[in-house]
Amino acid sequence: MENYSVWLVPVLRTISEALIAGVAISCFSVFLFLLGYLRKEVLARVFTVILALLAGIFTADAFSLTTDSIAFFSVMQLAQWSGFFLVYAGFFHFSLTILAMTGAKLRRARRLATIGAYLSAAFLVYLLLDGRIFVNPKLFASGGTITGFADFQPWIWVWTGLILIGCITILILAISRTKTKTSRRRMRYLLISSIIVQLSTTLSVFAGFRFKISALWWYWPLSVFAYLGLLSMIFLLAYAVVTFCVTWSHRVVRLRLIEWVLRGPVTASVTLILVTLVRRTAKVLAINSEGWTSLLTVLSILLLQYLITVLTPLMRRNNYSGYGREDYEMLSELENMMIFRAEMETYLESLCSVICDKLQVSGAFVVAGGVSGQPESIITAGLISNEQRKAIHAYASERMAVSSELESDTVSYANGFAYLPIEYPIAGNDDPYFLALIGAAVSNGSHDPSIQEVLLSAAVDCAQVLWQRRYYARTVRTLEGISENELNQRYRTVSLLNPEAGFGRGDPPLPSDVSLWVRDALTHYWGGPRLSESPLLSWRIVESETGESDGNRINALRKVLRDAIEKTRPDGEPSISLEWTLYNILVLKFIEGRKVKEIVRRLAMSEADFYRKQKVAIEEVAKLLSAAENEARDSAVQGAAETDESSDG
Repeated sequence: MENYSVWLVPVLRTISEALIAGVAISCFSVFLFLLGYLRKEVLARVFTVILALLAGIFTADAFSLTTDSIAFFSVMQLAQWSGFFLVYAGFFHFSLTILAMTGAKLRRARRLATIGAYLSAAFLVYLLLDGRIFVNPKLFASGGTITGFADFQPWIWVWTGLILIGCITILILAISRTKTKTSRRRMRYLLISSIIVQLSTTLSVFAGFRFKISALWWYWPLSVFAYLGLLSMIFLLAYAVVTFCVTWSHRVVRLRLIEWVLRGPVTASVTLILVTLVRRTAKVLAINSEGWTSLLTVLSILLLQYLITVLTPLMRRNNYSGYGREDYEMLSELENMMIFRAEMETYLESLCSVICDKLQVSGAFVVAGGVSGQPESIITAGLISNEQRKAIHAYASERMAVSSELESDTVSYANGFAYLPIEYPIAGNDDPYFLALIGAAVSNGSHDPSIQEVLLSAAVDCAQVLWQRRYYARTVRTLEGISENELNQRYRTVSLLNPEAGFGRGDPPLPSDVSLWVRDALTHYWGGPRLSESPLLSWRIVESETGESDGNRINALRKVLRDAIEKTRPDGEPSISLEWTLYNILVLKFIEGRKVKEIVRRLAMSEADFYRKQKVAIEEVAKLLSAAENEARDSAVQGAAETDESSDG
């Protein structure tokens, strides 16, 4: 044991002190990350306060290790203990916020409990500053540092234990309220990481005044493991919170958080450890290390940043595994905006899990509709049997066949489930685009008004993701012909994993992409996925032409496009004059399928001029189709109104 104290304790103490600084740096770095990227969500605000307090606690602890002033040491210890009391109250608030995200209705009780926790912490801070916490503190300078011992009031243990037990109880209650594996897994992350952070902080603070525990031989190895666990749990807790509160998918969260951590706290901590080792080694060897430490600082930062830059593309490629890695090279500039099918299903499963928790029901589902107007996929969460899935599919098929008659704000009930249509508004059209059905299990024929409220709120987020996924699935095939500027104007990010705060947050964005649809359909005018999967197939003007096209919607769409092109035809005999340019481009390029070089030679224009005129021609066709569609829908609404009046009469 004596040999241990001679050589191993100083090494472990050095590592422990470096980790203390690393914890402070990490907390502050993650605090900046969340402060710069998160929306103003309640959970995010509470967690940023906790991070700020933790950064203050461990910064004060790091300063107290290096000072030789008893007065400054005392101030740092007061700051550390004040932060400790407040951070425990913050974690209690954090636990209550998580409980609220499971749909708990005890709003007044939560508010009173939160206020009580903060008031008790503030009272303890007052007692601390008034000198009523520590008993007979003894401090003295030794070897350039401050050491000493002190006792504290035993009821501090009682308050700390009560808050800790309260946090654990609340989080366990939150887990018990979750109905699916997805929710329980995420809640366990929050429970384990938050409790370990509290316990590790407690160990640091209670030993921070160099209480008798810090003189025991086993304290320093324990502190090393505690700080390592604290670092990992802070990052795990940050990841769990970010997935609740930002508008990114899990993939984007991982990439951004990992890169931020590597470039921030990892680089700073490694540099600090190297510099500290060099300085202490030089002190033992009686060598002037000022020049070496400056050089080492610069070199370590540059080399670490270079290493991170080299490794980042590898991490990105690996992170795309399972989500469409084959498209990585083409999508590398757009990865933060993409929603892959696996991510969409993960999001919809999470959304269904939240519906289960909010309504306290056994199962929820989303039935996504395909271009053909029939169910394409069913995403479920909770306890839904195969027989129930078949019943849901049958009901969805029946309702989607008459999607134009559905009301997007009305819940229907059948087969023990509540159903709500999900629609998405389209720029230039009065009627929205039908996307899916969302629903939840109901018991004993219950028609609780909260069912419609929760489903309507969830439908807003679900519509954004389903529409963006359908939009991007088409765009992947056309990215090579679309400039980055056009993409930046068109694409937008949606909330993926923030079910609590995201419900009901405004209307979904309106896409201005009718011209893109027209261009895609014209590109595959004589056959291809851009025509057969076009959203234009659901328009009323196409539906009205279906009967004349032997029930074939694709032929109907082809006829609608040709009619719109004919409307751009000028009067008189065909020629290559300026007024005929747009019509000639549409016919030669899309109807006759001629090559660009042949067209520009025939029309006596440059290729650059051809592409400019082609864009104008496509926009003109889009305007004509939009106008015709609006007119058709207005007529349908007016006809329905006249029918209602006649029936009332």
